[in-house]
Amino acid sequence: MKKILNVLLMSIIVCSSAYAAKDRLPADLSGLTVSPIETNFLPHEGKVAISFDVTIPANYFERRVTFVLMPTLELADGEVIELPTKGVQGTSVIETNYPVVDWRQEQVISYSTKVPVQAALIHANFIIDAYLYNCLSKAERIDRLYEGPLNLGLYPIAPVIAPADVVIGDLLGEARPEGRIYFKVNSHSVTREGTNNPTVQRMNDMLKFLMQDSDFTITEITAMGNASPEGTDRVNKPLATNRAKAAITWMKTNIKNIGYKKQLKDDQYKVIDSPDFWEEFFTSMSGSDHPRKGEIISQYLGYKSDPAEAEKNVRDLMRNDQKVRDILFPDLRYSAIRVNFDRTLMDQSRLEEAARLYPAVLSAKELTQVAEGESTVDKKIAVYRAALELYPTTWELYANLGNAYLQKGDYEAARAVFTDGLQLDPNNPKLKSQLAYTYISEGKYQQAYQMLEGVKGAEADYYRGIILASQEKFDEAIPLLKANPEVNLAITYLNARQTKEALDVLQKLDQDNVYTAFYTGVALRRLNREAEALQYFNKAHQLNKGELGNRFYVDYVTVH
Repeated sequence: MKKILNVLLMSIIVCSSAYAAKDRLPADLSGLTVSPIETNFLPHEGKVAISFDVTIPANYFERRVTFVLMPTLELADGEVIELPTKGVQGTSVIETNYPVVDWRQEQVISYSTKVPVQAALIHANFIIDAYLYNCLSKAERIDRLYEGPLNLGLYPIAPVIAPADVVIGDLLGEARPEGRIYFKVNSHSVTREGTNNPTVQRMNDMLKFLMQDSDFTITEITAMGNASPEGTDRVNKPLATNRAKAAITWMKTNIKNIGYKKQLKDDQYKVIDSPDFWEEFFTSMSGSDHPRKGEIISQYLGYKSDPAEAEKNVRDLMRNDQKVRDILFPDLRYSAIRVNFDRTLMDQSRLEEAARLYPAVLSAKELTQVAEGESTVDKKIAVYRAALELYPTTWELYANLGNAYLQKGDYEAARAVFTDGLQLDPNNPKLKSQLAYTYISEGKYQQAYQMLEGVKGAEADYYRGIILASQEKFDEAIPLLKANPEVNLAITYLNARQTKEALDVLQKLDQDNVYTAFYTGVALRRLNREAEALQYFNKAHQLNKGELGNRFYVDYVTVH
């Protein structure tokens, strides 16, 4: 093409005055029509077929004119790919050897070619120049017929949908060993039978475990009394107080018997009010073997915010379920002893040992640390479930347990956990966003939208953006994802053919993340920077531990 252009320039210089009115070529090519440029991916060939038609009206050229189509592809970095030319000549042309056409009639020149698939074609500019030559006047000229994007169709890149970060609150449950002393009906006397039970044994075992740390110090021992609901408050309240006092007296001897050497003052032993009825019900049910334990707990989670309604519903349940009555009545005739303490921070191995043997000595925050350090998702789930039995009103544990189920791909279990958490805190934006995420993972976008209704904040907007991106509404998704400029914003830019913007986002992210490395390679390849792209693809291959799945083997440059 450069050679032809040089000849043209020389012709203009030499012949412009002599042939300005006599070159026998039309003044311009505005009367010609170029059809839409069609592309068709040929996967078995690894090529893209490009085709178009040029319609030339009758008598537009005289019979001595040769007409040659000269298409090119201009890539993002300015590289030009010259495609095969196609020419035709009029009936009186004697100096060229193209197929002959009769310019007195309308002509449709059909062009087609195939080019190897490559990422840079996504941003290729398709140019059609036409070379004209009149063999009588010797005039020649190149005119631009068409210029525009090639518009290859793309397989959309799916968002990287992953559970949210682990939630660790500042106050995630207070660790304290607890034992229970049971009493006979209407009695506040401590008996061997009342103290010889698994809860007391476990409390003592936990204290002995903690006493291995020389800095372990008991700061306070509290006792609360309780009485079963058969009697009146006039009888039950004094009885509960006397049971708590009896438990304090017994505990003073008990801690000496288990080997605790540090002295406690009298004011470090305290009688406190019994907990609300709902908490007692929940604690007893959690530790029971009731066949419908999970169902009942899930049903009654929401009553915590309304103590009166909670007690009414629990009492109704006790009247109608003999098994519940058998579980709760004995448990409501007791004194609970709780030991508050100070200790040094445990390292990870010590935390894991405590979680395995005596999880109640750990706070919910520490149990979260143990769970996230586990080697498998199933082990992580087991720790979180144990944590929830100890701290059933800690919403962060519901969020983290649900995330663990999502990592396992158990969407049904994740939904159940998030739903239970929302019964405790119906407007919790984190839990609602995570439940929406669960629906997104299943492709249930309408349910996800409904879950986010009324939820404000960057996280909710982020999930709305993911929903839109998953529905291939990329231009609408981008503004929502900008608040959290991570790999999904870059992917959405790639889907919207805004590759430079995607690369800018990716270069600001963690360069040792497998998704960052992979999609940086995708972006560079689309920008025709192949050598750099290969470096990132190699890095992604080294980082990949199964996260990329089929993504690593799919060529996102290919068209539909």
